[in-house]
Amino acid sequence: MLTKTFSWILVLVSSTLSYLKTPLELAMAIFTQCFVICGLVRLMIPSSWIPLTIFMVTVGGLMIIFMYTTSITSNSNFHHLKVKKIILCLFIISPMMTLNSLETKNDLISGFDTFLVQYFKMFLPLNCFSTLFVFSYLILVLMILISLLDWIKGPMRKKY
Repeated sequence: MLTKTFSWILVLVSSTLSYLKTPLELAMAIFTQCFVICGLVRLMIPSSWIPLTIFMVTVGGLMIIFMYTTSITSNSNFHHLKVKKIILCLFIISPMMTLNSLETKNDLISGFDTFLVQYFKMFLPLNCFSTLFVFSYLILVLMILISLLDWIKGPMRKKY
């Protein structure tokens, strides 16, 4: 039941995206979608690493995009969504909600089991060495890049 609620929140936010105009409104809508998707993925997968990674990457990207767009665009006020547009979206969505209630639980469970099998294959004892190697390599590269940064000049700029 909670997955259907998350799904309909996603559909409602997606249908209102075309009415949003300012970068802050769009960022809030994308953040809401990211939060709901992470909750939905967390319900389907017993591990919390995948939703956490999705959330952190999306929020980091949103912060960068928001910083650039707000420095380029002028200050503008929020345009409130009109109630008529939201009601129109709800009327479009409501027939789909009744059709979705016919879904059986067996389809969800069979898809869930196959995904779990694929997910846990990554951490088999044969693959454990390569997974640890990739993690240690990424941490080493991160430390090297941080040591190469010149904190006065800014991130990764060429010195002339």
